[in-house]
This record gives sequence, C-alpha cells and structure tokens, in this order.
Amino acid sequence: MERQTIQKEQVYRALVELGNHPSADEVFARARMMNPRLSKATVYRILNRMADKGEILRVPVADGADRFDHTLPHHYHICCSRCGKITDLFDPELDRILAETVGKSDYEVHSLALLIRGLCPDCRAK
Repeated sequence: MERQTIQKEQVYRALVELGNHPSADEVFARARMMNPRLSKATVYRILNRMADKGEILRVPVADGADRFDHTLPHHYHICCSRCGKITDLFDPELDRILAETVGKSDYEVHSLALLIRGLCPDCRAK
C-alpha cells in the first residue's frame, strides 16, 4: 500500500481547489502556493501515478496538454474549442446509446473516453 505523503495531499488539494480540469502545469502552480519547495517533476509524477491508479481521471486533449479531473463517477467531457474550458457531462441517455453501439462490436471493452468539442456559452456570446 502506498503511503499518503504531504506532497500527494497538496497536489490533490490543488486539483480540487482549481476544479476546472487543470493541466499539470496549473496544478503545479497552485500546489507551489502551498509548498514552494515542491518540484514540477514531483507534481507530474504524483498526477500520473494517481491517474494510473484510478484515483483521479486523466482527460487527454488532442491539441493540448492532458488535463486532470477529481470527479470519479462515470461521466464524459465537453471542451470549448476556443477557450479550452472543459466541463463534466453526465448523460444516462448517452450512456445507453454508447453501450448499445459498443455492444454491436466484437470487442471486449475495458474503457471508454469521450471528449466532445464545441463552443461554450461564454465564447458563443462573444
């Protein structure tokens, strides 16, 4: 069992406080406010290890840095193509449609990641 380090607690707290699907650099900047001696390599290592263990989610973004999410219940993400904002999307109907579609394949599915792209309400209003 991995021990809970102060650095890991600080990184997780920074992720939760930011609450906006931050990049590792954004988590690093916030965590450094709590602990100025925290290195960027340590923050990256902690985030990646937590994502690999399923303690947080990694949100791959094709044209940018991976983002991280502390919300673990099953959900999808929608990303603004202009400002980069990522929002959680909980949709049981989408779950049903995807399960039905994937069920028609011969694959044994282990995971599903869906990132929907579009313009957020703020960017549409501009």
